Amino acid sequence: MNDPIEERVIDIVAKQVGADPATITQDATLEVLGIASCQGIAMTFAIEDLFDINVPVGACDLKVATVGDMIDAYT
Repeated sequence: MNDPIEERVIDIVAKQVGADPATITQDATLEVLGIASCQGIAMTFAIEDLFDINVPVGACDLKVATVGDMIDAYT
């Protein structure tokens, strides 16, 4: 993994689920990782802070099913 954005988003996901970032791939589903909606909101806030962006209300309602979808949605 050489993409710094991907690495940073995976680090956020790993912290939320208490996992080693090396074990999380873009194909990992949020459901399998056990990410509840409230954790998804916390991850969105962390991504906003990290990249100094504002995610529009409703943007999280997109079909974000995998870590890769998250990376694509926020980059």
